[in-house]
Amino acid sequence: MKADIQFFIFWNSCLSVYAYQVSSPGDGRGVTLRIGNLSICFLFVFVTSSAFADAVLDEAHELMGRQQAAGAFALLDPLEEKRSGDPEFDYLLGIAALDSGEVTRAIFALERVIAVDHDRARAELGRAHFVLGERELARRQFETVKQRPGTPAEALVTIDKYLEILERTRVPEKLGTSYSGYVDVSIGYDSNINSATDESSVLIPILAPFFGGPFPLPGNAVETDHAFTQQAAAVDVVHAFTDKYRLIGGARGVNRLTDAPFSTRDVYGYFGASMDWGRHRFTLAGTAEHYELDYHTLRRTFGGLGQWSYDLDDRSRVNFTVHATTVNFVNIPARDSDRFVFSLGYIRALRYNTNPIVYATVYGGIEDDDRNSISSRQFAHDLYGGRIGGSTQLPSIHPKVRGYMNLSVEQREYHGQSTFFFAEHLLFYRQKRYTIHRELRLGMRGIGRLAGNPRGIHHYERLEYSVE
Repeated sequence: MKADIQFFIFWNSCLSVYAYQVSSPGDGRGVTLRIGNLSICFLFVFVTSSAFADAVLDEAHELMGRQQAAGAFALLDPLEEKRSGDPEFDYLLGIAALDSGEVTRAIFALERVIAVDHDRARAELGRAHFVLGERELARRQFETVKQRPGTPAEALVTIDKYLEILERTRVPEKLGTSYSGYVDVSIGYDSNINSATDESSVLIPILAPFFGGPFPLPGNAVETDHAFTQQAAAVDVVHAFTDKYRLIGGARGVNRLTDAPFSTRDVYGYFGASMDWGRHRFTLAGTAEHYELDYHTLRRTFGGLGQWSYDLDDRSRVNFTVHATTVNFVNIPARDSDRFVFSLGYIRALRYNTNPIVYATVYGGIEDDDRNSISSRQFAHDLYGGRIGGSTQLPSIHPKVRGYMNLSVEQREYHGQSTFFFAEHLLFYRQKRYTIHRELRLGMRGIGRLAGNPRGIHHYERLEYSVE
């Protein structure tokens, strides 16, 4: 054991190349690199100290020094579960795995190192992505190392060679127009199609001194359960002028048929432009929506949004969005309002066998009806809330099955008091959905609403089942 003694081991890890050639599979799932007639060698420097000077790591170092990466990996692999999280162990395991052809295992280990030390192992991680043909991920890691102060000149030369290969074999983003969309048909059962209370009567405070109470509610104001069918379709269009600039647009429509008068129809469209700048993306778009209840127009909405998104690393992104809309109710002008919402979101793809994705969003805003002279301010409110969720593959059911789950919470604080009821609301939204073979979806959604007043008409619960 070489405890408390600092020493260095050097060796070359070479990559053989055949020819600069790029092949793009017809299904568009990726790009395959074939490279040759060139030998690119990495110079690795390992420094050991008392922090990790144990017999196992020393032996692995010696094996790597003799270019016996497979032996070093075989030595370290059984210890991963016990020693995972130790950056010195993970670093050496990652290099040994990479040089042994276990590239995915190498990426797992090297990402654990970067989680502890952001400046370490990035060149090696870039090389792993390069071997897998993940060009953009490799480029980002190499450029990060290149911009870091203190990077050795020998390493910069090697990184420049890799970047040169990536640039020469770069496939530009497809220019012109591309389309995507879907058609969806579902049937289901809704326990509360009108989002109403299950109480048959309510107490109305403003009328109680004169007429007593409680007062019976009409049939349409009481919780009603019923089956439904739903048809939905969407299309998105992107026209790329260059690798950075593009026009975007799209539309979606949802037609939901259930017991009268609660059938709805919703049509939404957007048009705008986006620009990429490094890891940044900026988007501006106009939006419009037409909503019908029982085949009569209820409201029309017009507005616009601006969004900034930023790639934190290879697998995570943050975004900030501002959305402003004006809402016009066709036959209820007292409900007209202007709405402003700000949101901050985060999404991350985790590197596990089931390819999970998690996300979170927080938002806040205001809906104001002061542009309407006949409004009593009872509908104006502040709102804030959040959403968390994720998805993951479910191989125990079927390799192509993916499960989804999300939870949303929103609270609204109203500026004025309802004519008949107090009007502060807290809304809950939960959804669990499974997608089978990407063709059949089984869904369950629950919605609850609580009011600041005793139960009354502002309190309801709702559960929805559907097969899509």
